[in-house]
Amino acid sequence: PYQYEQAGETDSERILLYLVDMVSRRQTSARRPLEAEERFELLDSLISDMSRGNKLNLIIYDDELMYVHTNYADSLYVCENGEKAVFCTEPLKKGHWEPVTFTALTAYRDGKCVMKGQPHGNEYIDNDDDLKYLFLNFANL
Repeated sequence: PYQYEQAGETDSERILLYLVDMVSRRQTSARRPLEAEERFELLDSLISDMSRGNKLNLIIYDDELMYVHTNYADSLYVCENGEKAVFCTEPLKKGHWEPVTFTALTAYRDGKCVMKGQPHGNEYIDNDDDLKYLFLNFANL
């Protein structure tokens, strides 16, 4: 249903719409805004489910927490210096870069990791069918 609501054509936008909708529904059900820990637990569960069979690199900010996830090896890195955390897809030359926690959602506040989910183990590994689909999609065929 989200493909009809989104402005663009990317799966990233569709995923964001889905996550925002699920948080909104939970808040409506609870009749109050969710606390940070509640939002984290909900997103952790949703992202774990969505990662089965899908490559899912995410960095999402909700005005309190920055949520970070990867299940694609060697594709997301973090450099933490105590006051900030910087993320990138390739380690830069300057700074001490570490791979982002693998197959588990993490949350950062004020540059510090404050929550970690349980590893779900849903590692995404490239396969010929997915690569063919991406090629055809980007070639507009």
